[in-house]
Amino acid sequence: MTQEPQLEDRLRAALRRPEGSPWPEEHGAFDQFLHRRARRGRALAARGALAVVVAVALVVGIPRLLPSRPVVPATPPLTGRLLQMPAGGFEVTLPAGWTDLSRSRRNVTPATSSARGSGCDRCGEPPTPW
Repeated sequence: MTQEPQLEDRLRAALRRPEGSPWPEEHGAFDQFLHRRARRGRALAARGALAVVVAVALVVGIPRLLPSRPVVPATPPLTGRLLQMPAGGFEVTLPAGWTDLSRSRRNVTPATSSARGSGCDRCGEPPTPW
C-alpha cells in the first residue's frame, strides 16, 4: 500500500516555480504596479465622467421626448382684486368680499405717553409699566 502525498505536498508541487524561470526584478515590478494603478485610475475617472454625461443626457432628453401637456394648477384660480405690496415684495389675489386694509383711510397711531401707565378705572388694576 502506497501512501498518497498529503494535500500540503500536492499544493506545494502545484505552486512551485517552473525550473529556469527568472525572478522578477523588484524595480521592474514596482514600475508595473505604478503603471497598472495609473491605468486603473484613468479608467475609473472615464467611467465616472461617462456616468455623469449619461445622467445629464437623461435629465435633459427625457422631458423633451415626452409629449408636452399644459400644466393644470392644483386649485382653481381665484377671482377677485389683486393686492400688490411692492414694499413687502408680494402680491395676493383677494377673494370677493374681502377688503384691502392697506388702502383704507384708517390710520393707526402709536399710543401717547399720557395713555401709558394708566390703569383700568373700572376694575381697579394698577397702571402698566410700559
